[in-house]
Amino acid sequence: MENEPAHTSYTSEVEFDEEEPIDYQGQAVKQANRVDVATNRSAKPEHRLPVTIPITESLVNPNEPNAIENDSSPIIGYAAEPILPLPVACAPLFDILHNLSFYVQLALDETPQNPPHGLTVHESAAIRLYTLEWDAPHRSLYSMLNYTLKFSNREELRPYF
Repeated sequence: MENEPAHTSYTSEVEFDEEEPIDYQGQAVKQANRVDVATNRSAKPEHRLPVTIPITESLVNPNEPNAIENDSSPIIGYAAEPILPLPVACAPLFDILHNLSFYVQLALDETPQNPPHGLTVHESAAIRLYTLEWDAPHRSLYSMLNYTLKFSNREELRPYF
């Protein structure tokens, strides 16, 4: 057990139903059949066109104690960060995102004093801030965060948390 790899790969096959054309009031429409993976049944068994796709996944070996802890990327540390008031949480981004302090204040001003779903004002304002569009040509918080997640190294994510 000591020499087991940290990750194990395996391949399995999953069957999907192909889309089939149907005629709905003279219009050609493609309909995807529902597949019941557990019982391997389709919603329309007489029209089932099975397609088998191999899927390869990598699993973490639970016997390897440092398999997850060795990953020092910022994503791991995110859960350990304290929850802060919105302006304090956004402070590291003020030099990255255009006019962020204005949008933070706007989100707080537009958030009701008693937000729904048991959220605090700052939690609700954070959601509002994430969904706000910036004035052109500047990119919004969600746009910049998503871009950084997709195209930058993990270290560049640090200011976002």
